[in-house]
Amino acid sequence: MIETTSDLRIGYKVLTHDWRPPMQGGNPLCQGTLPVELPRVELDTSPKECASGYHYAATLATAASIAGFWPDGWSSRCLAVTASPDAIERGQKRRASYLTLDRLCSEEEIRASMRA
Repeated sequence: MIETTSDLRIGYKVLTHDWRPPMQGGNPLCQGTLPVELPRVELDTSPKECASGYHYAATLATAASIAGFWPDGWSSRCLAVTASPDAIERGQKRRASYLTLDRLCSEEEIRASMRA
């Protein structure tokens, strides 16, 4: 079953196997103990689809289509997240000034997103 909601604050994010953003790289966002609230960053509220802020998506299928399930040759970490109240949506992407990484997605959620 694919989980989706119209609540902009609820969504999914994909990180590399070592907890790094797959597109930007950099330092790991956490050490793997969940839930964890990420530090606040600047949020660009312009109409651009790609801009500053933490990116996530309404569905795991969308998040995975952007970041990939194996971006660095290792299985990605698929996460359910909750965004800050300032969350916005631009195209297929959502972004916010901070995210809480709530939990790892279940195998069922991952399989359903792969089928989608």
